[in-house]
Amino acid sequence: MSAVQRVVEFADARRSLRAPAAVAWRRGCSMSLPSAVYITRTNLGADWISPHANVYLKPLEVARTHALTLCVPRTAQVPPELASRCARLVRYDSLRGLRKRLLRETSARTELFTGFDFPCLWLARKLKRRRGCPWTVFLWDPPSLGHRDAFPPLRRAIDFVWRMLAPAADRLVLNIHPGLLGEMRYRPPRGQKLEFRMQDAFTERKPAKIASASGCLYDFGVLSNWTAAKGGPLLSEALARLPGLKGLWIGSPPAHSAAEGIRFTGRLPQTEAFARLRTCRVLIVPYLPVPSLKWNYPLKLFEYLQLGRPVVASDNPGNAAVAARHPRCVRLFKSGDAASLAAVLKEVLAESSSLDVPTPLQHPVLAKLPVLSGILGFPWCD
Repeated sequence: MSAVQRVVEFADARRSLRAPAAVAWRRGCSMSLPSAVYITRTNLGADWISPHANVYLKPLEVARTHALTLCVPRTAQVPPELASRCARLVRYDSLRGLRKRLLRETSARTELFTGFDFPCLWLARKLKRRRGCPWTVFLWDPPSLGHRDAFPPLRRAIDFVWRMLAPAADRLVLNIHPGLLGEMRYRPPRGQKLEFRMQDAFTERKPAKIASASGCLYDFGVLSNWTAAKGGPLLSEALARLPGLKGLWIGSPPAHSAAEGIRFTGRLPQTEAFARLRTCRVLIVPYLPVPSLKWNYPLKLFEYLQLGRPVVASDNPGNAAVAARHPRCVRLFKSGDAASLAAVLKEVLAESSSLDVPTPLQHPVLAKLPVLSGILGFPWCD
């Protein structure tokens, strides 16, 4: 990029931040759109991010209601749908340089948006202190949901970031259940606004009816994308030891050969996906012990428990913590071991009709706490 192009880009970005009405007029939008800046270090257009991924939806949601300036790394990809909705796309080489630029171009009327990322939180905190900008933090599947006893140095680092930076924000938007705030060790400071964007299964209040073995269409079900880390090939190997079983896989299918005995539906709307899972006798979480899945609390397992079905899960630390509280609901197999998965699945299928699987109305604490909080047994705060 030439020096002239850089000067033009800088002038354009400055106008877009200080004059959102002019940007909105140029794009045929409403003249009253407020100005906003979304700061991220994520490659929003990477191949591994699905069109429905949270990391892509966050800035898209802001762009629908604001004249948004999206700040991304120089080499990051941005999906066309998101880029077309942004008033301005700013690419930066370093957060230090971006901080100097935004300090010159923002005002107290500019709204700041970030995810739970330490450098972005640090930058937004600096801008808020200097400019007084309102600041919103999106916490969708935050890493602070990690298992308490797993990898203490990482947990301490996450706690430090959470306690030092998050309280400076004016608003937190969480895609988790309110009952998990206690596990995150977070007490919102007075005046801070919390918003919860929960999934359908987390807010459902009706009891999940446990169908009899004869009333189910499938022996087992899985809600996930077919990848090695999510245990797709492992499940296929286990099924070779259990001929005759019928399974349902909701999510991206394998790229080449389909596993025998499994019906693949592809991606489905969440409400329809959970309705399909209720036609399965047993639900499976076959995750391998990769770092991104091993140390986090298993949100997928929580969703399965809400459906009122017995669950077969790998013995990752997060799964084991839930299984210890509900030994008759969750059965564990040795992670990465197809023979162990086949043996546990066969055992659970044989006794699935007699398992004491919790449904929302079987928990007495539900009179005070939402459904998922009662199932997990987590306190509101430490």
